[in-house]
Amino acid sequence: MKFSIVKNGQTCLLAILCVLASACNPDEFFPVEEFLTGEDAYCYEAKDLNSCETRVDRCQPAYLESDAETTDPALEKEFLVCIANPNPAPIDDGSTTSGTDGGSTTGGTDGGSTTGGTDGGSTGGSDPAPQPEPVPTLEDALANKCQNMSSEYLWEKTEMKKGKVLGKTSKVKVCHSTGNGSAHTIVIACPALKAHIKHKQAEDYLGACF
Repeated sequence: MKFSIVKNGQTCLLAILCVLASACNPDEFFPVEEFLTGEDAYCYEAKDLNSCETRVDRCQPAYLESDAETTDPALEKEFLVCIANPNPAPIDDGSTTSGTDGGSTTGGTDGGSTTGGTDGGSTGGSDPAPQPEPVPTLEDALANKCQNMSSEYLWEKTEMKKGKVLGKTSKVKVCHSTGNGSAHTIVIACPALKAHIKHKQAEDYLGACF
């Protein structure tokens, strides 16, 4: 009887110690936190295809990479993650720069004042518009190991615990031709670009699909 009581007491003590050890385990209180950059952080909140598509003005779905020869739509598109849309649809708020109903316009043709005249007066906006950076090719990205690229082409995630960086995940966005006349965005590791270059998919390009 005495042995049984002692054994039960040891079991209870062991259970209490296990609970305390679990409570003191930093993994319980400091789970890994993930941080994404830019608009991707907003889009990442959409965890499925439907919720991603409701954010179509700012986000678009990216899919798992599939065989380029796949013709089955069910296999062709399997949702992976929601990413920032580089070409959001313009928002029509009803206002326009110029009117055709006799209202005010930026530049008139009836002898009224104009922003820039042709009679030797001063003109504005003579500075040339800045030229956009050339889009790197898949070969460029692979050769540079996807380093020093615009965030427009990358999907980056940082894992942290207790304020310390545990690791970083950097993947590249590619508009992938499926081989049946359609294309969709995929997010892949940089070394996987080699397969896309090898397959000579001329339609594939860096960045999300337009």
